[in-house]
Amino acid sequence: MIDSLGGIASYPATFGSEAIAGWVKQRYGLPSIDALKEVLPVSGSREALFALAQTVSGSRR
Repeated sequence: MIDSLGGIASYPATFGSEAIAGWVKQRYGLPSIDALKEVLPVSGSREALFALAQTVSGSRR
């Protein structure tokens, strides 16, 4: 059981950045969206809030 604890704090891969960028571009009439740099799909609210906190505080890993 102890050997399996390493994967508990990780999220699964999230796909869909291109689709999200396309929807945002169409919905808001934006000229372009860089899906790799400007879109962050998340699996849940905790992950989104953590990413927001890192962005606001300027923290990087």
